[in-house]
Amino acid sequence: MKLDLKSFETYKNSSISLIKEKLIEFYGQERFKKLTLAQIKENIKALNAYPGIEDMKEVEHNDVHIIDENVNTSKAEEAILNGNVLWEHAAAGEATRLGLGTKYLLDLSKFNFSKIREVLINEAVKEGKSEEEINKIKEIKDRQLKEECECEPSDLIPLSLGLRHMLQLIYDIRKLAERNGKYADKVIKKQKMFIILNESTCDEISKELAANNFLGLNPENVLFMEQKSFHGITLRKGELFYDEMDSDGNEKNNKRLHNHGQMVMQKLHNDSIFRILDGERKYLKREEFLKFLEPFKDMISYNIEDLSYLTSSIDLQSLATALELGEERYDMVMEVVGQNPKKPQKGASLFFDPRIKKNVMVESFRLFNLKNEDLKLMNKNFNHYPNTLNSIKKLFEEGLPLGFEVKEAADGKEYIYLCPVQGDINFLVNTAFVTRKELKPIYNWKTGAQTTQTVKAMHDQDKQEGFKELTKKFGL
Repeated sequence: MKLDLKSFETYKNSSISLIKEKLIEFYGQERFKKLTLAQIKENIKALNAYPGIEDMKEVEHNDVHIIDENVNTSKAEEAILNGNVLWEHAAAGEATRLGLGTKYLLDLSKFNFSKIREVLINEAVKEGKSEEEINKIKEIKDRQLKEECECEPSDLIPLSLGLRHMLQLIYDIRKLAERNGKYADKVIKKQKMFIILNESTCDEISKELAANNFLGLNPENVLFMEQKSFHGITLRKGELFYDEMDSDGNEKNNKRLHNHGQMVMQKLHNDSIFRILDGERKYLKREEFLKFLEPFKDMISYNIEDLSYLTSSIDLQSLATALELGEERYDMVMEVVGQNPKKPQKGASLFFDPRIKKNVMVESFRLFNLKNEDLKLMNKNFNHYPNTLNSIKKLFEEGLPLGFEVKEAADGKEYIYLCPVQGDINFLVNTAFVTRKELKPIYNWKTGAQTTQTVKAMHDQDKQEGFKELTKKFGL
């Protein structure tokens, strides 16, 4: 059985059937009838384990396609200037690990060093650090934190992470236009953007962008999607169901997002993507969205947490390489970076699967008992789709593998939640893995431990020539 992606309801119904199928395969029909959530939670690593993981081999740096630093970027520049690249921004994350709310809206200029220390301490507690290690964090002086940040947080331009993310792309495209003797405002009008937000903040953020004249973009060229959250799934007497209402008929407070894999699959539902025209949402049917995708030479999917983006949102070498690989019939291009040696973190990692005789990018929750420090080549989460329609159509036909986990909801009870992964598109289509000659470590704001380097990245962004002036142009 496969996921049915025609609508939210067909996704929900087919997902229940697929989880049940997986549990019966693992436990057997008779055990499944008496199964409990506690038993599922106990075996969750094995349930999610990538098949044949024990035979997989670590991929070496030299076994990955190296991006030529001298690659001709003229076609990449032309594609951007002509509006033939779709810029997709994954900004729905609720930053549950950080515990600070929707990541898009976080404004670090409102922080002080006491708040940063609090974030660092909370992260240490989550990681199970010893009392001695936590006390050392408490004793970190403001002076030390300032050295790491290279500024006071209050010195930053008062902008949310999301606005910084959007503005950097506008800034870099304008610079590219000027270098090529083009009128920047006209080039910006040609750009197409797809912004994915969550239910709690979609209205606020989309209206903010509309109020700021879409940062110079044509409203017809800006698509939005509100990623839906889902009620927790309960197992009762051998039956799985989305547990939505209590015995009094009240909606349960147990909703969570189904990870970024559901985000990409939701694009294929009817009436899920919209434009904002004259202050109103105008929804698209699936066929309208597919038609919108037809002209693009590449779709680049950005994750809002990447910090290198804040001073370099356009990677011409990477784009040029993706366009070349697209001509060689690759439908997805994933950039690989190294593990952070100072602070190893979880994430998708590259392995060679001898069963299918190719490299695969596997999310860390499917890697059974491998530790963070065992993950060497990681997904940067800047994915190219040079033959955009191919990957989207394949996604609709196949759906993504359905991992799941048992988590506590806001109501204090535990439920099953699906966690499909966007990067698992690499299993569906011909995928090229690329990297740099100099393997750089992953650089993002994934956990509280990266907060000081995030302030520094924002400070570096603010120092760019003309960046502050651009924010004033839009009244920010």
